[in-house]
Amino acid sequence: MHVSGLLPYFLLIGIKQKILLYVFLELSLIGVVRTNPTAWK
Repeated sequence: MHVSGLLPYFLLIGIKQKILLYVFLELSLIGVVRTNPTAWK
């Protein structure tokens, strides 16, 4: 297989990893806010 044929596959993996990382950061931020409400003040 040529590299050009694998590019869309790698791009799809990269997008999925970015989405998972974004969701993980969002959940961690929500967890911090719930456990430490004074962080917003």
